[in-house]
Amino acid sequence: MIYMLYEIYWVDNEDELIFVVEEHNEGNKIHWVTHPFLVGQLVSKNPDEIVAKASSGKPLTGRQVLNMFINVPHHTFDSIAPNY
Repeated sequence: MIYMLYEIYWVDNEDELIFVVEEHNEGNKIHWVTHPFLVGQLVSKNPDEIVAKASSGKPLTGRQVLNMFINVPHHTFDSIAPNY
């Protein structure tokens, strides 16, 4: 059973989805849309800068985004856009 989906977008382009976090009783899962290598480079170089925004409107720093994908145990990569 899925409880919540969080969409994470780039702060300067709300049309460009980075990943979706699926929260459910079997553990959280990230569905990548943007290649994780690209995201990792950007967030690690800008740990204290606002780089993303959640679908709730909450701004996220590079460190917060990095913590999300480090601490979420399950990842899927089948939704990565082909141009990445």
